[in-house]
Amino acid sequence: MTNDPVEEAIRLLQTRREEALAEVERIDNALTQLGRPTPRRATPSMMIPIDLERSGFTLPDRPSVRSMLVSLLTEGDGRDWNVAEVLAEYQKRGTPVHGKDPENALRAAVNEAYKAGQIIRTAHGRYRIAPPKTAEERLREAFPGADASG
Repeated sequence: MTNDPVEEAIRLLQTRREEALAEVERIDNALTQLGRPTPRRATPSMMIPIDLERSGFTLPDRPSVRSMLVSLLTEGDGRDWNVAEVLAEYQKRGTPVHGKDPENALRAAVNEAYKAGQIIRTAHGRYRIAPPKTAEERLREAFPGADASG
């Protein structure tokens, strides 16, 4: 047994994965015995490559507003920011927030990042990057109610 929480998390996740795969196999076998075989799961070798250019699908050539926000707050040395300051900073850098209504787009990104735990609210309308989570915290989020000790 190791005291390293990351190693413990990896061990627990590997064990849970093996258990889940065994359960899927048991379910597949039961369905087959009942005359309802499960469809084959897609594997990377079965996937058909798509020519994105010919399909008309294009990937955005710029980062999302949320990723721009998180990036700025990450490099902000723990400083608190409000929406107007973020907009002004990106304008100053020559990479303004895109969209029909940049302020609204940024407010939506702030809300999403806040709900996702990427940023924290320090005062009304002020935000900073959230402190990094420990391996134990990430494990508890991934498996609510699980005991990290196994």
